[in-house]
Amino acid sequence: MESNHYTYILVAKKANYEQGILNIPTRYGEYFGDYNSLMVLQIENRPPIARNIDRNNVKNRSPRISSNILKEYFQGKDAMGSNYEVSITKNHIKIKLRDGIFVHSL
Repeated sequence: MESNHYTYILVAKKANYEQGILNIPTRYGEYFGDYNSLMVLQIENRPPIARNIDRNNVKNRSPRISSNILKEYFQGKDAMGSNYEVSITKNHIKIKLRDGIFVHSL
């Protein structure tokens, strides 16, 4: 039986922190629609918001989500190098900081 829920660890990089971008790994791309289709983004326990999927700004056309809300979230957590748990289901992403985990990357 195939799972319909996936979780991966995101180590926050410069684009997450400075631009509020979340690139979805290619292997999870099938769980999201075409370019500009809607998906749901939930940050920690905040209310979910609808966002459009961008597939045109990534070379392999994997889904990308960008949002000022994501940018503010990452900057508010001092995200550079922090680990985030990203949970994916069909057209839905939930992201949260993993407690007590920090990886410093240069």
